[in-house]
Amino acid sequence: MRRVGPAVVASFIALCAATDAIALSGAELNKFCMEKADISCPAYIRGFLDGMLIGRYLGKEAPTKYCPPKEGVALEQGRLVIERYFKSHPDKLQSDAGFLAATALIETYPCASH
Repeated sequence: MRRVGPAVVASFIALCAATDAIALSGAELNKFCMEKADISCPAYIRGFLDGMLIGRYLGKEAPTKYCPPKEGVALEQGRLVIERYFKSHPDKLQSDAGFLAATALIETYPCASH
């Protein structure tokens, strides 16, 4: 299976962000996956796998939790947060991208302590 680069994933996310906030149906995902030249299927599945892994990390091991603002985090803002983290921590760039991105977001949007 060929790897999907970060630019491809970012483009796919941007495309999805520009559409109505309706979930992708199983039929739509199946269609994307049947079209072998379409990058939507591997991009979606890669993002889903990363999300599942990060969800597990946040649920069990994260020292603090992620609490984004009530209005959410816009795609461009999330990208800036993650890129800033990468620039500040070049020694960690060989680590899993999902963990690095999660750490960047957790550090930027921690939950308030009670």
